[in-house]
Amino acid sequence: MKLLIDADYIVYKSCAGAEDEIDFGDDVILVVSKFSEALSNVQRELSKIKTNFMWDVPEMVLFFSDSKNFRKKIFPEYKGHRNRKKPCGYKRVISGLKIEYDVIVMPQLEADDAMGIYATKLTGNIIVSPDKDMRQIPGKLYNLEDTTTITP
Repeated sequence: MKLLIDADYIVYKSCAGAEDEIDFGDDVILVVSKFSEALSNVQRELSKIKTNFMWDVPEMVLFFSDSKNFRKKIFPEYKGHRNRKKPCGYKRVISGLKIEYDVIVMPQLEADDAMGIYATKLTGNIIVSPDKDMRQIPGKLYNLEDTTTITP
């Protein structure tokens, strides 16, 4: 059994929490982040998740969205309302996680799409994601609060 983790959400939240601002006045504000704090935030969140499944000591596979998305080619306005950039340190934290964890990024897919493909091809794993769209995938879903079994 593996935990298939929607790591986009965790890394985004953890990096945003590590951001700080330096206000130089005169209309200049600099956003900064401490890499070690952001990475530590992610590791703490992953540890909390793993603790919920301690009886099996599961392997964790982290899924991230590709920077390009096939949906935007079909419909350029896809998620157009989400115009905030990724938090400071986001890409560097992902690079750091690749050293310690199995990381999957499928070309032109979002993390939830890649997790759905992986979970349906290789059954018996648990999807870990707060994304309500994951309720469409048969199997076990841990939404960061409780585990639900989704039946086809």
